[in-house]
Amino acid sequence: MVALSENLRLRPGTMADVPAIAYLTNRCTEAETGVFGGLTDENLANQYSYDGFDPAEDTALAFDADGTLVGAAEFWLFEPYTQPFVWARVLPGYEGRGIGTALTAWAEGRAAAAMPKAPPDARYSLRANILSTETAALDLFRDLGYTIIRHFFTMEIAYGLDETLPEPVWPAGIRVRTHNPGPDDRPVFEALNEAFRDHWGFTPMSYAHFREEMIDMPEFDPGLWFLAVEGDGPDEQIAGVSLCKAHSMQDPNTAFVGELCVRRPWRRQGLALALLHHTFRTFQALGIPRVNLGVDASSLTGATRLYEKAGMHVSQRWDLHEKILRDGRVLATENLDE
Repeated sequence: MVALSENLRLRPGTMADVPAIAYLTNRCTEAETGVFGGLTDENLANQYSYDGFDPAEDTALAFDADGTLVGAAEFWLFEPYTQPFVWARVLPGYEGRGIGTALTAWAEGRAAAAMPKAPPDARYSLRANILSTETAALDLFRDLGYTIIRHFFTMEIAYGLDETLPEPVWPAGIRVRTHNPGPDDRPVFEALNEAFRDHWGFTPMSYAHFREEMIDMPEFDPGLWFLAVEGDGPDEQIAGVSLCKAHSMQDPNTAFVGELCVRRPWRRQGLALALLHHTFRTFQALGIPRVNLGVDASSLTGATRLYEKAGMHVSQRWDLHEKILRDGRVLATENLDE
């Protein structure tokens, strides 16, 4: 345990802390958006069970004298191990007591210890995403030497459950179907890795991480994974996907589009817009009146313009902060390679 002040202490987390961490996260979401968040204990426990993640090493928790959890941080690092990410939050009402500073210092120490996992010639930088309205956190990271390198939007659409929404117009030869668990898993994984190579900051995802993050999650519903395909039988190819969840972690009453992409050969034919319209109509039929998603505000493929065309608007802006811990070769996508 590391003392923060007379009444605060810091220690690693355990799986037994999951309910308290989920509650803290949802309370922070409520303070930011006015809606108690939708992170469940089951979902968080599943995340903490990812291969390579150990709560004893990759979490830090701050407690008040009465044992109340007042701050939490997580350290995440995936292949190729060049962009560690810290996710930290402080219980509303406990700001200004050094909790955020202590959690960030812990994360920087954890990142330094993990640096040997990265290729020796690669740039290695710690990153954090902060809501643009969280001025105290923004000031903290600026003072600690972080630079804002990118902005990301949460975009959403709301509609009446009896409203007439646009019908999808599919390009010639394209049909839509839902995901078939097992046979479709690897083809979808490969389509994502191919399509998102045109996404700023992209590094290839491993199949194991894809399964942990998307297939093996408690909320995975193959009926909400929409695949736009061309051809039949062994000649069928995935042209694009809209991979959704019935509940956003920010708002349990809002559906979430986790991944939407179109592979290069099928772009500029209206396929992404058709997938969005199909997604909205599906959730409307399920009685869910809102859908949101996250997007790079400066998307290399113009995704924000597409979402605006589909009727979505920006509801939040997130500022991606970075501190370079070692300079070197950049492994992530920064520009389109036509």
